[in-house]
Amino acid sequence: MIGVFFDHEAMSYEYQTTSPNEEVTAYLLLIFPSDPTGVSGWECWVPTTGDPLGETWTLSAGLNVDDGAPATSRSASASRPWPCPPSPFVLLATWTGFIASRATS
Repeated sequence: MIGVFFDHEAMSYEYQTTSPNEEVTAYLLLIFPSDPTGVSGWECWVPTTGDPLGETWTLSAGLNVDDGAPATSRSASASRPWPCPPSPFVLLATWTGFIASRATS
């Protein structure tokens, strides 16, 4: 399963900002990969609320953005050319941005 979380342990899947222009960091995690050969590719679209500004995706080391479908500020696709590391949570990408108004992301 792939999901967006606000911590590296896949426990927090919702975040409430407390003030305008608050910086938020979210993690795209592969959770408990069942195949040791990993995932050869993935694609996602992450909806946000609260008027996000300055959005940035940072892909994990070794991930390659699909040049045929370039990532936008709210979507990303990539391929992973090697097996998943032995971990219950594999970081695929990190999203950061500023939320202009109070909102639940």
